[in-house]
Amino acid sequence: MTVKGIFTALVLWAASLTAHAAVTESTFPVNLVGSADSSFSAGISRNITAAGLFTDTYTFASLAAGWYSVSAVLSTRATLDSVNIDFYSISLNGVAFNLRKTPQGTFADGFELGTLPQQKFEGPLVMVVTGRAGGALADGSAIGAGYSGTINILPAPVPEPSAALLMLTGLGAVGFMARRRRRQ
Repeated sequence: MTVKGIFTALVLWAASLTAHAAVTESTFPVNLVGSADSSFSAGISRNITAAGLFTDTYTFASLAAGWYSVSAVLSTRATLDSVNIDFYSISLNGVAFNLRKTPQGTFADGFELGTLPQQKFEGPLVMVVTGRAGGALADGSAIGAGYSGTINILPAPVPEPSAALLMLTGLGAVGFMARRRRRQ
């Protein structure tokens, strides 16, 4: 093999190491269902028919600006590459979900669960799910993988006037004590 042939082979090998599979990006508006107690909920379900990397963005645009108490869960289950989804990350307004993988038979990560314990967020809300569908199958291979879950949204409680007054009184007392100490 000539020096030129070796150089060409090295260049092609290096290019193959840096090549990245195309990422399928999708955006979905989420329709929330309201209830009598002013809370909202939604079911989220996604079917993926081709193996490869994906980024799914869910928007909750129907929410008014303000603070909300939110909890959510997403899951997927697989025992074959043709129905497998590996979550790389799930986040809501930049806050990461807790991800857990559990074996299913001989499949090391057959059950994947992403949970977001109840916490406060300022609207509007945007959830981003990234991962790979199809396990070790070649990108573009036909598959039948999916994930699903729920999100629950409550308006964040507004403090009672008496609680706000108590907090302001406490802050005033702390300020008074600090000023008094400085004088001594």
